[in-house]
Amino acid sequence: MIQFVALIAAFSCLTLMLRRKMEFGMSIFISALLLGALTVSGGLPALPGRVFVLLTRKTALQTMAAVLFVGILSGVCRHYGILDRIVHNLKRVVRNPRANLMLVPAIIGLMPVAGGAVMSVPFVDTIASEYDLSAERKSAINLVFRHAGMLLMPFSTMVMVSLSILAPMGIAYIDIASRTVVFVLLNLTFGYIFLLRDVPSRAPAQPEEGETGNGVFELFLNLSPILSVVLVAFVFGAPIYISVMVGILIAFLISDKKDFVKVMIKAANPKMLFTIAGINLMQGFIQDLDVVISQLTGFLGDGAGAVAAYALASVLLAFMTGSSLTSVSIVLPLLITLPQSHNMLAANTFLMFVVGYFGYYFSPLHLCQVLTLDYLKCGAAQLYREYRLYAICLLTTALMAYGIFALLA
Repeated sequence: MIQFVALIAAFSCLTLMLRRKMEFGMSIFISALLLGALTVSGGLPALPGRVFVLLTRKTALQTMAAVLFVGILSGVCRHYGILDRIVHNLKRVVRNPRANLMLVPAIIGLMPVAGGAVMSVPFVDTIASEYDLSAERKSAINLVFRHAGMLLMPFSTMVMVSLSILAPMGIAYIDIASRTVVFVLLNLTFGYIFLLRDVPSRAPAQPEEGETGNGVFELFLNLSPILSVVLVAFVFGAPIYISVMVGILIAFLISDKKDFVKVMIKAANPKMLFTIAGINLMQGFIQDLDVVISQLTGFLGDGAGAVAAYALASVLLAFMTGSSLTSVSIVLPLLITLPQSHNMLAANTFLMFVVGYFGYYFSPLHLCQVLTLDYLKCGAAQLYREYRLYAICLLTTALMAYGIFALLA
């Protein structure tokens, strides 16, 4: 009984602190400590030792290293104007306004920065202003394509945290990416169909002779720090923190190198490390709740009923907190306790990703949405009306994809 009370108390504490605008990292860290203090074997004196064990696990250390290096890569790319050059090169090379409206927020979205849509919305606004698009259409374009690769990119915080939870079960990045790539393609397809229909497929001006060729080389040169992360992680199977270190090295090589070490130090984000530490504690303490896990399994069963319940919890947690990290850090430790094959666990993880994404994306607390609406002076109600066909089609086909993955498992 105490484990159930402790779990409810920890979740209530987390929700209360988030609603009071406390930072997510501090909120989940305190909630995890509360859960541990009430449930750890050996009582309160044993809590520091258990915390030390959980935070020094290989997966926890690798995830914290990856998050630290991702923050550094993001800061370096911004400081040395690499992102700005990517957008400039892209507009020189790609003369299709529809493609630019997709690619600009998608490329900027590769850098996982909280509220990062505010970085891409000025570009979207500038490009779209030539075609008399409404504020809600611009907002939807910016948000959809800025988040399109969120479930696929190996340096997405959501993906990195999930891999740290799933690694003991033998789930690797390729198991996640081979499924989430389907969701990304569906996302791009329906975004294009429903949001870019009023945009011409051809820009009025043509590039000067020789401009496109030079632009292609410069585009790939400036993209190389980001592309190298994907290449090293996906093709060579390297840990994410190693992949991002390669990206930082390439960013150094193509930058002017002035004060590079100082820029790296300034770009490091200790608050994000605190967040990852809290998530790892929450994950570990949840996995210690043997009574809760056994009774939940007995009540929900170990089949479709349990998976459906966890999916519902995932979407609600993400919606209430405006954070996808909340859902994966709480639901995935419970999901992996179910008896299931390797492929079925990968398929069920895909489902949790999808429903958690929808909960987070459409949450009124979603920071990217708040900042985009503020920049474009658009109301949330108008934006949600703009989304309706896109969202229905994306969710329906994503659930169909899950059904196929589950059947093949």
